[in-house]
Amino acid sequence: MSKRTTKRKPGRGKDAIPSPTPRPAAAPEARPEPSLPAALLDPTRLTVGVIALFLVSGATSLVYEIVWARHLQLVFGTSQLAISTVLAAFMAGLALGGLAAARWAQRVTRPLLAYGILEAFIGLYALVLPSMLTATAPFYLRFFRNFDPGPVTLGALQAGVVSALLLLPTFCMGATLPLLVRFSTRGNLRLGATVGRLYGANTLGAVLGTAAAGFVLLPRFGTAATTGATVAANGLIAVAAIAISVALREGGESKYSAPNAPASTPPNNEAQQQDLGLTPLLALAALTGASSLLYEVSWFRLMTLLLGGSAYAFSIMLLAFLLGIGLGGWAAGPMADRSLLRGGQAGLLRGLGKIQVMIAVLAWAAMFGYAQLPFMWVWLYDRLEGSSYHLLGGQLLLALLVMTPPALFMGASFPYLVRVAGGRYHEAGTPVGLIYGFNTLGAIVGALGGTLLLLPALHVRGSVLLAAAVNLLVAAIAAVAATLAAERRARARAYGLALAAVGVLLFLFKPPWDPLLMTTGLYTKAFDLRDRSRQGVLDYTVGSYDLVFYEEGLSSVVTVSRSKRDPSHLWLSNNGKNDASTGDDMKVQTLLAHLPFAFRPSAERVAVIGLASGITAGGVTLHDSPRRIDLIEIEPEVVAASHEFDAFNHQPLADPRVQLVVNDARNHLLLVPDGAYDLVTSEPSNPWLTGVANLFTREFFALGERKLDAEGVWAQWLHAYEMAPEDLRSLLATFADVFEHVRVFRVDIFDLVLVGSRSPLPLSVESLRQALFQDLDVRANLARVDMPLPETLLAHYLFARPAIQKLADGVALNTDDNMRIEYSAPLHLFDNTLWDNAEMLLRAAEPPFDALGPSSEIVRLAEAYAQEERWQHALATVEHALREDPESQELLEMRERYGRQAERPTTPREGRR
Repeated sequence: MSKRTTKRKPGRGKDAIPSPTPRPAAAPEARPEPSLPAALLDPTRLTVGVIALFLVSGATSLVYEIVWARHLQLVFGTSQLAISTVLAAFMAGLALGGLAAARWAQRVTRPLLAYGILEAFIGLYALVLPSMLTATAPFYLRFFRNFDPGPVTLGALQAGVVSALLLLPTFCMGATLPLLVRFSTRGNLRLGATVGRLYGANTLGAVLGTAAAGFVLLPRFGTAATTGATVAANGLIAVAAIAISVALREGGESKYSAPNAPASTPPNNEAQQQDLGLTPLLALAALTGASSLLYEVSWFRLMTLLLGGSAYAFSIMLLAFLLGIGLGGWAAGPMADRSLLRGGQAGLLRGLGKIQVMIAVLAWAAMFGYAQLPFMWVWLYDRLEGSSYHLLGGQLLLALLVMTPPALFMGASFPYLVRVAGGRYHEAGTPVGLIYGFNTLGAIVGALGGTLLLLPALHVRGSVLLAAAVNLLVAAIAAVAATLAAERRARARAYGLALAAVGVLLFLFKPPWDPLLMTTGLYTKAFDLRDRSRQGVLDYTVGSYDLVFYEEGLSSVVTVSRSKRDPSHLWLSNNGKNDASTGDDMKVQTLLAHLPFAFRPSAERVAVIGLASGITAGGVTLHDSPRRIDLIEIEPEVVAASHEFDAFNHQPLADPRVQLVVNDARNHLLLVPDGAYDLVTSEPSNPWLTGVANLFTREFFALGERKLDAEGVWAQWLHAYEMAPEDLRSLLATFADVFEHVRVFRVDIFDLVLVGSRSPLPLSVESLRQALFQDLDVRANLARVDMPLPETLLAHYLFARPAIQKLADGVALNTDDNMRIEYSAPLHLFDNTLWDNAEMLLRAAEPPFDALGPSSEIVRLAEAYAQEERWQHALATVEHALREDPESQELLEMRERYGRQAERPTTPREGRR
């Protein structure tokens, strides 16, 4: 065709034929302009606005997950099964919401408005959820008490109740991503970029929510205020989304509406040939979700050994993992679009395969660095010593090194999967909902299977290698499908063989793992290291101990180690935290067994919280009065480990009166009827550990007080090291706020035993003699820890409830809501507060002169004080005796001797337990 005959579009160029003057038309009815500024409605700015909304939405969802988990664990317990049940129920709601939105999102004409309504509903539901849980708890308890279900039935009941409580809000959360994708994408021309940015923004919002909840909101304001602030944020999201929807006249005609682009580019023949099919694609989405959560639970187990089990440590781990997911999802969206343009569906599948290989390789390579993490932590501690907040930054650095690089590629998988599925649908919300739903269902399998089955069976290394194998399987399926679709069967076989070879290499070359080094608990013991060089760390860990027992259980890694210098010294540790020993802990373990019987010698129904070495439980079995002893232990592997102490613990598990209860102590007490026990002795781990902290709140002590009969006695272990004086005062005040009568005893300078009851707790040398020193076995057990006489035991007494109230005047109590100790105590793990606490307690101590009878008892008490190096109290006791016998030469000599010791300046003791 010649230039002369080329057609031109009317209205363009200087030769264009002018169109006739149009006839005047009737003026259209005036329509009000949107009230929002035009700049906000610019398509680019609007996209930024929607991303900002979804970022805040991700933050609120994560805060809700944390807060709701806390509420639910107070009822259902903190056993690994209970925690997994809560997580599975939360994720199941998300999955169902995504799958449902895949079916009906395309029929929603105003998706932004629907999103705003869902956010408003989530916020309103969060307000009433605590009340719903309170109303539901009695039905749960009634079912348990009426039917006495087994562990499987009880777990199913818990799962049903939790699912019913969380289904509606989590369903709404899961539906939000497909709705926003539908709003932001007209068709799927840029589906990858849109999904990547929204998914990445939502996950990065979860990072912000983790940081806000874990480091600011919960520590400073508690759960109720945190919930209120999060509900307010949900309200602002809802108002903003609805306002933008109205201003845009979403669903109708508006000059601000985005143009209706074609639903999708017409697929070419190559793309049709390379279609993997929906079922295999959804299976790949589920497999990637399962591997990601298996990595997460494995890495959390690993990092707990390095960072400890505090609430801050778990926030740091979650932050590092989610940061990688969010950044990977954000960056990979546009890359998925480019892969489709360059190589069609085959290009996307090849890209997905490469991503999976990178996850596997990075996770495997990181395992070779696990053995270096203890040395890195000590190196960081040495350079950041003196600042707990800086050390939290050091912990974050270690978590980022392990988790974030592979997590980047995990986040990249999602937009690639959605982009592969996007070519099958004309509506963008459908593939997003399907991939999101099946990916989350796979994540449930990974989380539950990893926690309840794989970690106990395969341990950390085996679980990580299995997750890597799943990644390689996904890579093989994607790569082979891409090459087969292009009729390149030889290349497909080559891909399969290459990935199989990679898998074999990963399993053949297992990274090193020294159980003793990894479970020494340097996150608290670095303080005691005099030599913080690499060799010094080795000498302190593998050079000083022999590993006797090692198992990775449901809730913790349990180890028993033996001192090479003194083979009679054994230590039992959970996740590297020493919880029992035959050394420094012997006295307090023994006293916890016998001291409560001094106030309730006829106790028949007894509960012991915490098995550990079994020394306390074994001491309880030496008493004749108990008819039933409930031994409550949360970790089954501790039961096996306790047998390593059979030479010291009187083998309590062999006593027919002992009934082992594998459960969370709080959940167990909640389930038994009020007045169930005459005596309870509680020796859990330290209150700075999340989960364990629930056993030191006012609400827990009040629960325990209800489970005692009218004259029941509660004995509580409490530590005086690694804790600020104000925190120690808070715990003392919390206990005394519940129990009307309290006696406090000190063991060395490390530990306290608190005894509480509704009834008076009379204390005298004679009552101790009658209750504890008439029985030969009990007396021998006490003599074994240097308490052969009633007076030597009495020398450990500090004060009663009035002294506590005076000591703790004005201090805040530790409650389920404020979680004061759970968030404050970890900040003092690296502070040598032991001597400050010892001095504070001794200043408040009151020698029990009213418990003494003849002068011989007074003399023996003074000598016992001297043995404990409590010179001031030894001197005060002698002065008290001299009032009765001022001419006693023995007392005068004792006064002179103790007076000289009392005048000597005290030197703070170094080190901790």
